[in-house]
Amino acid sequence: MKYVMLQNFKTGFLSPVFCVAPMTHRDLALAFASTHQPISAGFCDKGPDDEWVVFGESESLSLKANPSDGRFITGFIRATLAQCQPTAACPV
Repeated sequence: MKYVMLQNFKTGFLSPVFCVAPMTHRDLALAFASTHQPISAGFCDKGPDDEWVVFGESESLSLKANPSDGRFITGFIRATLAQCQPTAACPV
């Protein structure tokens, strides 16, 4: 799955954005260009023990995956799922 790590211009907060659609990393980053800048990009996949692993690079953004992004994405997904109550809209 493609990912772009974005940093908010005002707060500095980081947010991963994911995409499985046939679009470039650049297209994904442009959707947030007014408020965020891309700082790393590549591909991610769930590895052993539900830890996320990042690899590769984005040719369209000329950015590489940062190894620490995997830890960030793992924490982000775990925190998001912890807040998600099983419903039809969010089947855990």
